[in-house]
Amino acid sequence: MPGPNSKKNYQSISRMLNAFGNSINNSKEKTNWDETLKQGNMKPSIIRDSTDASILEAYRILQVNIDMALHGISSKRIIITSALPNEGKTTSCCNLGITLAQTGIRVLLIDCDLRRPALHKEMMLNQSPGLSEILTKKASLNEALQVTEHPNLTAVCAGESPRNAIELLREKDMKISIDELSKNYEYIIIDMPPVNLVADVAIVSKLADGIVLVVREGETKHREFERAVTSLEYTDSKIIGVILNDVNINRIYGTRYEYKKYNKYYR
Repeated sequence: MPGPNSKKNYQSISRMLNAFGNSINNSKEKTNWDETLKQGNMKPSIIRDSTDASILEAYRILQVNIDMALHGISSKRIIITSALPNEGKTTSCCNLGITLAQTGIRVLLIDCDLRRPALHKEMMLNQSPGLSEILTKKASLNEALQVTEHPNLTAVCAGESPRNAIELLREKDMKISIDELSKNYEYIIIDMPPVNLVADVAIVSKLADGIVLVVREGETKHREFERAVTSLEYTDSKIIGVILNDVNINRIYGTRYEYKKYNKYYR
């Protein structure tokens, strides 16, 4: 059963989302990422030098909030997940990792979405050897580590998709691997499948210090979000933050809410 603060926790997070009215469900604007990938380019949603200052600052604020929530933990393990697919969890995972690495600390990204891996596509890395090869003893930790184009940022991609994903995650080798990797990184950010579809998050959450839920404007429904939070509460998972993704700032606050003139100041 959920803990005594389960309802209170959901209501607290829900109040923040309700501040945006029904914006979570209303947006109909979509971006065609497929065409971008066909051209061989990294998704524009991945942080680059040219990224808008408002996005950069949002991830910096998220970084500060996570630091405060997990103060005193030497190697912080964070799960990034969502209620359902297509809410931007992998992109958010990558961008948080890049933002943290820019401060000079050592960061590791792990793609733990063994069924539908996407980290290798976002970061333009090899899918394997990866986590599935580590857990099946087909590759060592060192063989699975990949250096990214971003200083201080390393990744372990998912590897070949196994038939028994949930069984692999239950293995003691998963805990052993995370514990061993924690010796070399200040932050380990784990990209997990959606909470409402599979039980993977419930299993791996035991190895994490906190969970960040990604909510996408125009995609996430309040009932699905509530279901995800309730599921996490059942496993005593610690939700340390929510990323409200794809928000149209001008639509919510009006066109006077501009960051463009502050771009140089914030960089």
